[in-house]
Amino acid sequence: MEDAALLPHLMNLISAAGPAIRDSRVRTKLEPLVLGTLCGDSPKTITSILEFDAERGNRDNSLDDWSAFYRFFSQSSWELEEFFGIVFSCAMSFCKEGDPVRILVDDTLLRKTGKRIPGAAYARDPLSPPFNTNLVWGQRMICISLLVRASPTASYRAIPICFLLKPPVRPPKNATDEERQEFKELKKKNNMSVAGRQMLDWVRKRLDAMPGGSARRLFVAADGSFANRTFLEKPPHDTVIVARCRDDLNLRRPIDPDKKVGKRKYGGRLPTPRQINQDAAFPEKELATGVKHQKATVRYKAVDGIRWPTALKDQPCGILTVKGQYFNKGGSARIQGRRI
Repeated sequence: MEDAALLPHLMNLISAAGPAIRDSRVRTKLEPLVLGTLCGDSPKTITSILEFDAERGNRDNSLDDWSAFYRFFSQSSWELEEFFGIVFSCAMSFCKEGDPVRILVDDTLLRKTGKRIPGAAYARDPLSPPFNTNLVWGQRMICISLLVRASPTASYRAIPICFLLKPPVRPPKNATDEERQEFKELKKKNNMSVAGRQMLDWVRKRLDAMPGGSARRLFVAADGSFANRTFLEKPPHDTVIVARCRDDLNLRRPIDPDKKVGKRKYGGRLPTPRQINQDAAFPEKELATGVKHQKATVRYKAVDGIRWPTALKDQPCGILTVKGQYFNKGGSARIQGRRI
């Protein structure tokens, strides 16, 4: 296999993203900023970016004015969505024409040190042990990544195509009753599920704008925090959402139209996902998955055409329960029924 040079591809991507910046003077600073961010010393600051650019011989830091690079992030006029649209279009070139498009939605925490960084706040550390919750200072982001792979036998790679800063909403100090009520309404409109659904609709809209994109199916994998009515109800056309959920859901059977009486919408009660996972009455299936030498056989149970009244009302959905897997030789099996 021949070695592939990444720099020409990166320069082509920078050139493709350039039109998102309308001012030509600002556009010339995009290349050194991108290369310095990738190759400069840590921590990744504007200072380290300019030092890397000076090492390449492109500038003299003792004579040049640095303020223009700071204004690039604070005052320059450029649209972030246009950048995301260009990155999404370039990433779609790795997807085979006609195949379904697969994306991932999740939130992440970027650790910061400065106390005056916009949107930074204390949040739960996802790496903290379960018996002791730790707090870290950082920015809360929500990100969507596109799954691509080089060949049918290769593993998937996740390419981030868009992200959004979603800091937690804080009530004002000594707030009045009216301000507290406004805070409650604002908090409902600024949670992660609302932002995730807006980004999902944006991806679907961008995909429809591509040649033949409106006919392609979109598969979305989301974390358990997105398993709610705000994110799942009435998805865009040709879109399938797969999200983890609790093991004690209140599930119902669909009601037969001939047996519908009055305002009744649902049939009899179904077992919970945990009960389905343990009940021998539901048939168990196997799926051989993996790439190259990493192979695994997944045992699961699937129930389709059910109803989840608390989140999806009468919208049809399906439940997939996965049996426990042995991850270590000689170790005990971990039951995955708590998150479906």
